[in-house]
Amino acid sequence: MLSIQEKLYQLGWWKAGHGVLQVNHAASQGPQNFDRGKPAVKWLGPLRHILRPCQPQQPKPPLRAQHLATDWVWRPTFWQTPVAYSALSGAGNGAALNDEIKMFHNADHAQITSRQIIQIDPINLPDFGLSLDVYDFSSGYISLAIRLPAPFAKNLQKHHLLRMDYALKVRKSLSIFARLNIENGPNTTEISVQFPDNCENGILKFDLSSLKFTERRIKNIWVDLIFEAPAMNKITLEDIIFSRHPRAKL
Repeated sequence: MLSIQEKLYQLGWWKAGHGVLQVNHAASQGPQNFDRGKPAVKWLGPLRHILRPCQPQQPKPPLRAQHLATDWVWRPTFWQTPVAYSALSGAGNGAALNDEIKMFHNADHAQITSRQIIQIDPINLPDFGLSLDVYDFSSGYISLAIRLPAPFAKNLQKHHLLRMDYALKVRKSLSIFARLNIENGPNTTEISVQFPDNCENGILKFDLSSLKFTERRIKNIWVDLIFEAPAMNKITLEDIIFSRHPRAKL
């Protein structure tokens, strides 16, 4: 069977002066040319939706343009670049998905497969996403610990508001929490926020004004995404963006 390119070459599809319009013009010159041109037009008709030129993709707006009232914005690299191991099956407690994300759980028996998936919505979503397939899972939770980069901790103050935008899909509903951890000196300060029920796209906010931490002694900051009782479920985190928003000091 001839390939599509060979058929197109015989029909002269991309050669100058040999397109469908000229085949139709040849049909008006006489029966002989018409008989030769008619089957070509008939064959090309169903392929017009395949062979039409692709529309250029619209460039993605910069993250900072999406969060105008922020002094810092960041999307973890897992959602932007390929990782060394795109799939992990039977990952144990503390398995690293990349340099920024680790997965923890407290189940005695856990069948978990994590994958970096390619996403097909180039305008609204980043190039990659994170998929968790959970099968046999005795009890407890799965936690994704996402370490925020050092620039976030620089000049972090209590009048800041941390915002987390996310796009999430789950096969069946479950309780999900996000916990912000600020390590300063020998202490770690925490604040937790629960995800809304049945909310696939949303925003979580961490108000730092009520937390007790010494700004100049901050060592490390990370966010735990905690999925409770995730047995026999599929969790897809399509996007996640962190941003820091300064507010007027009281």
